[in-house]
Amino acid sequence: ENVENNQISNELDKDEINTIEEFDKRAGTQEGDNKLNISDRIIISPRAKSVAKRLNVTVYSISHLETNGYEKCHGILEKNIVHAGIPRHDKDWIEFVCNESNDVKVGIFDSFVFLIGMPISSCYTPARKKKALKNIYNVICVKHKLKLVVKTHPKESLDGINGSIYRDALGMENYEKTWMFSSAHPFLLGKKSLFSISFHSGVPIDMLAINKPTIEYLDILGSNKILFRNENEKIVIGWSGGSSSYKFFQPLEDIFIAILKKYKNVKIVFVSDRPPYELKKLLCLIEFVKWSDINEVSTMQNFDLGVMPLENSDWVRGKCAYKMLLYASCGIPVVASPFGESKKILDNHDIGLAPLDADDWFSAIETLITDHGLRSKYGIQGRRYVL
Repeated sequence: ENVENNQISNELDKDEINTIEEFDKRAGTQEGDNKLNISDRIIISPRAKSVAKRLNVTVYSISHLETNGYEKCHGILEKNIVHAGIPRHDKDWIEFVCNESNDVKVGIFDSFVFLIGMPISSCYTPARKKKALKNIYNVICVKHKLKLVVKTHPKESLDGINGSIYRDALGMENYEKTWMFSSAHPFLLGKKSLFSISFHSGVPIDMLAINKPTIEYLDILGSNKILFRNENEKIVIGWSGGSSSYKFFQPLEDIFIAILKKYKNVKIVFVSDRPPYELKKLLCLIEFVKWSDINEVSTMQNFDLGVMPLENSDWVRGKCAYKMLLYASCGIPVVASPFGESKKILDNHDIGLAPLDADDWFSAIETLITDHGLRSKYGIQGRRYVL
């Protein structure tokens, strides 16, 4: 009852909100209002001031990952944040949908693999889609003698190019023999299938809700990562580590500031146990993310390049280069100081750059900012090395 569907300006998605009063002013609400939108999203600034506690407000959130934002920016008490989850994944609702859909023709196959459709796009080109469908058909239908049931995306018209690609790749001569289309609800298809295959869509989350295994078919080998980003998105220089390692950034503060001044399409993200208060020049320019075992890897996967500055000391030379390997495992090119184990890896594997001094650091980062092909190359080779 305390959730209100307020329309909030897009500015809230891109600007920092430092006080609850500022949020109220820009969101069109009054201080003390006990209604918050379940979909409100804001960025927590390291400069954010404390806000007054709202004792009489209850928030129904989708995920526990929203707790920190509601507490710090809205002053909501932790005990008053109810993790309601995703409404469509309620067990009673899933059962209702499946029961209502039982009279819909699922297909003529007793046993099948559920293929979740996706329309062509700039990164999922017609040639790439056709190749993927042929690969899937050869493995599922030819090699393993299984059947395919295809549920098309709402934006896929069977009368247009997407429909033609399915027919050409899977073969109309095989229709209703080894594959077919179905208009049944994804929940029903998922429940009746052996497993599902998806092309980078949101439906696998629905499959998880019904405990159905899903293969995510995402072939990006040879693709530039820039194709997968919005033109307004920024290139992310990322770092993850303990706050004791902030000291390694102190000699490089001016370098990172120079990068940000020269390249307006770049941002710096730190993932750690606390903000870098000792980096007085950089503190207000970086985006800080509180480290947790839940968000570390998912946050890192949004990096375009990972940095790991170190000092040349006995202690560093004994380190195992764990963070650099973690970057590489996520397909992220690395820029790391060439000391100890890091030097051994960078000398023998082409997964990133190894700057020695401040000028080298600027040059290395600039090179990867401007050359997305090189970022892709290092990222692919880094993941192959770790795996």
